[in-house]
Amino acid sequence: MAAIPSREQQLSFMVHVSEVHSWYKHLPLMNGGEFIVFLNDQVKLRKHPKVFCGSFRYAYKIDDQWFSDYDVDITSIVSELPDIIRMNCSFRLFPTISWEFEEAYSLHKEDINMIINGVEHPLKEVLLRWNELYLKAEELWKSFTKEELELIWDDKELNTEIGRDKFKKYEKARKSQNGYLEIMKEIEFKKIEKAVENLMILIRFFEDGPDSI
Repeated sequence: MAAIPSREQQLSFMVHVSEVHSWYKHLPLMNGGEFIVFLNDQVKLRKHPKVFCGSFRYAYKIDDQWFSDYDVDITSIVSELPDIIRMNCSFRLFPTISWEFEEAYSLHKEDINMIINGVEHPLKEVLLRWNELYLKAEELWKSFTKEELELIWDDKELNTEIGRDKFKKYEKARKSQNGYLEIMKEIEFKKIEKAVENLMILIRFFEDGPDSI
């Protein structure tokens, strides 16, 4: 049986899952990716061998294909997991788990427009507000002259009242935009946290019986 992970390993694993890949460009915005966490110290890491995660492992599925960071047939591994693990330790993750979500805007633009036009999405309200602020900040940035941009890049104060006012509006839009992304990122991270918490409850159950929960 795989060794029971420590609390430090649990926290390390949660962060690892949230940051290990460029999820902002790998996960589709509309449907996200299906993730599952489990224990298996026989499955060795192909990448990131120094990650302090103990026997924690994870897999994710995009468009009906399972992926992992391990040199195994991950589809078979997942299919052999107990139903109770698959039911309680799975979750759907969206690309807003990444701070860099904005960098893949062009990849997600079509999906964002679909959501604007009425397609439902779990993050709809927050995502659309983030999108409004992103577009506002982009519009303001494009309105700066070459001379103004040079002053901004050199971290110098703009030399006109109009320029300074415009820059304040830009900074305010960016700050608010990042605030909404932080909300979405926290929503996604809590999914990982809940799955790990459920897994630890099941481990204690199978190790010590129902009185341990």
